[in-house]
Amino acid sequence: MPEMRGALIAWAGAAAIAGVDLWLKSLAEAHLSLGESGGALIPGVLELFLVHNTGAAFGWMAGVGGAAPFLIGVSLLASLLFGYFIWHSAQMDASRQRTWTLVAFAMLLGGALGNLYDRIVHGHVIDYLHLHLADSSMFVFNLADALLSVGVGIVLLLQYLGMRQTSEAAD
Repeated sequence: MPEMRGALIAWAGAAAIAGVDLWLKSLAEAHLSLGESGGALIPGVLELFLVHNTGAAFGWMAGVGGAAPFLIGVSLLASLLFGYFIWHSAQMDASRQRTWTLVAFAMLLGGALGNLYDRIVHGHVIDYLHLHLADSSMFVFNLADALLSVGVGIVLLLQYLGMRQTSEAAD
């Protein structure tokens, strides 16, 4: 049953990610004022800045009436799919690709669960990291958002490498 061990480790990792994300959000809520800078982490690039995001990633759909139930439904469905993909990926032959696939889906599930909890409990997602380059404000995000992005990047990279490997084998 080594395949179940991999899935259990990935699900536990996702739970840990969600837990750390929620802990950091509670710290942000306790120590930062809404809409005000809490200080630079990396001057000119990253600062603490608390916002309540009622939309999706990067504020998409913010302020749209009726968006909350839709976003909760999408987040719940994504969480279920990521959980299934962990189980399915654990069935693969042991390899680095299997390991990285499990890591990626653990990041995706943990991030989705952290933001899903916020939407259900608070009616918004708590974001606290403000990225800006020079004088341009990029976006405000949280740990869950960052790990969702990294998880997607890993999945895309694995897909690209797998397609490349298949193409080379066919030649």
